[in-house]
Amino acid sequence: KETLSTISVEQWSNVLVVLQDRLRWLYTQKGVAYVAIYGDHGKESGSTVDHPHLNMLAFSTIPPTIDDEANSSHRILNEKGIYPMSQLVNAESGGPRQILQTEGFIAISPWAPSFPYEFWICPKKHSTTFSKISQKEINDLALILRATLGGLSKKIKNVSYSLAFHLSPEKKNSKQIHWHVEVYPKIKPWSGLEIGFGMFHNLLSPEKAAEELGVTCRKELSL
Repeated sequence: KETLSTISVEQWSNVLVVLQDRLRWLYTQKGVAYVAIYGDHGKESGSTVDHPHLNMLAFSTIPPTIDDEANSSHRILNEKGIYPMSQLVNAESGGPRQILQTEGFIAISPWAPSFPYEFWICPKKHSTTFSKISQKEINDLALILRATLGGLSKKIKNVSYSLAFHLSPEKKNSKQIHWHVEVYPKIKPWSGLEIGFGMFHNLLSPEKAAEELGVTCRKELSL
């Protein structure tokens, strides 16, 4: 009967520790270039089971989205001397697209979201490796995951969503990214414009989404 939005902060911490452990082990295996971690909840998310769960898949190549993000980060780092996600975190902290902050993490509505109420959870300090974060950081991540997913579910009843951990490839000499978690609410189906051309039509501004989610997420944080 539980969901990713209702399990306790303690249980989220336990899950994140297991993810770290399995991630480290998978990267010791031959032929593993990237490990994808993602989750789905609700009928519109593509989930085929009702119980809360996350998925881990090992790939022999780096997925295109991560590869593009890593290449872009590497280029901007060379040009400006800063990771773009670190720059984004600094710019959005305390701004109209901030949803929630904890000691070590910030949840924001991205400036050009692909989904209504989409949000990202990012470490405040630059970090490229999820598998090496401390237990204190794990507990803090568990807190903001529980508060934001709980707030999303309170804001939109019976909402379906997917989440994905955008992590750096952990092989030597690979390009790095500022790791983060992206959450994609599945409120409306994509149109031909979105599927066919990658041009996203979103009637809800990220500032309005952040304002509305901030109210319900702060309530969940205080529980």
